Amino acid sequence: MKSEEIKPKFLRNMLLVIIFILLAVSGFGFYRAQDMISQLVIEANSVASQKADLVTNSPEISSISDAETKKLADKASSLIYNAATLQSSIKNDLNSYAASAGIDITDISVQNNTLTSIYKNGAVKSEKVIVTLGSPLRFTSLMKFLKSVETNAPKIQITSLELNNTNANIGDVAVRPITMEVYVK
Repeated sequence: MKSEEIKPKFLRNMLLVIIFILLAVSGFGFYRAQDMISQLVIEANSVASQKADLVTNSPEISSISDAETKKLADKASSLIYNAATLQSSIKNDLNSYAASAGIDITDISVQNNTLTSIYKNGAVKSEKVIVTLGSPLRFTSLMKFLKSVETNAPKIQITSLELNNTNANIGDVAVRPITMEVYVK
């Protein structure tokens, strides 16, 4: 039996047919994949909306009592200073933090910062507090003081701090006035 030779024209036609079949199969595959993905998205959206409805209509949320609401409101208000007692409260708090860290505070000044407010209705606004510490002081004492300031309630946030190395003792630093931000109601 004599084998037939494959002619270039026949080979080219076979390759074109194979490429056409591959294009048709891949086009159909992409169409099916897109359809499957859109069905999954629709299903995921419906499940998410059902979960959202369950959460908003759950008995746990609707059964929050007035006592629990008051407890949460009290906790939230403990994070904010009262405007009437701001000067004395901030001085007492900062002096107690400094005393526990072994640091001397030489000056505390509160500056009204009427330009910034958290809420548009002005219920809570931020005030700038500038604290001058006695220098030089131990770096470890400064870190203890800063940790006390940042982690206690009412919330005080340090916005500016500048340290300089001193040549007096190893571990001592000189601190420029520290700028802090407190929230006032």
